[in-house]
Amino acid sequence: MENLTAVATTYGLGILSSSLKNKARTYALIGADNHSKPERSTGIFYQETIDSSYFDDYGVLTFIIDIPSNVDFNKYLYSIVILDDTEQVIVKAYTPQVALSMGIGGTITLKAAVTGEAGEIIFKAHDYITGTELTELWMNPIYANTSAITQNSTRQVKQYHRTLTLADKQDEQHNQNLNKIKVLTNKSKNIDVNKANIESNLSAIYANTSAMVKNSTRQVNQHNRIVAIEKQLANA
Repeated sequence: MENLTAVATTYGLGILSSSLKNKARTYALIGADNHSKPERSTGIFYQETIDSSYFDDYGVLTFIIDIPSNVDFNKYLYSIVILDDTEQVIVKAYTPQVALSMGIGGTITLKAAVTGEAGEIIFKAHDYITGTELTELWMNPIYANTSAITQNSTRQVKQYHRTLTLADKQDEQHNQNLNKIKVLTNKSKNIDVNKANIESNLSAIYANTSAMVKNSTRQVNQHNRIVAIEKQLANA
């Protein structure tokens, strides 16, 4: 019986939708001597100031009441109502028909089908924060923010890992490119050596060819002189 759904009366809707909603400060217990009485035979047997009222983190109007457990009411509880300062019913919540004897009671949360600005506190009877207020007004937003921060951090970590993976791949590609450059450089060196050898061989061939041409030219000249001398001798 910790959380109950309450229904606003027609009168209550007008109050709760106006600046007078902070007038709804009193709760009343309605019941009878036994659990078989018709509702028209029930009546208020206890009333007290509520602990607080506020719009929870979903914007739902919430009333926190504390039923004393150290009192033997000797009554069966039928419903709980919230009253304004004129003792007119604002909201009403039906309860299980339980006997409120010594040791039975505690904090009850009423949720009314009235919406407003999430987190807005309407009324507080005490300076301390109730457990329900702590959860709904403070811890839930903290949990939500923490969850959002965790999700954002997780995304950033995943992005960091993706960046590292990409960097590793780029390093691997860079090393492969360096190896290719080394291979090409060695090939280029070999080409340069071969070119030098070819040029050296060509120079040697050119020198040999030039020497052979000169030698052949001398031999031809020598042959021509001999032929000329022989002709002179034949004419003489």
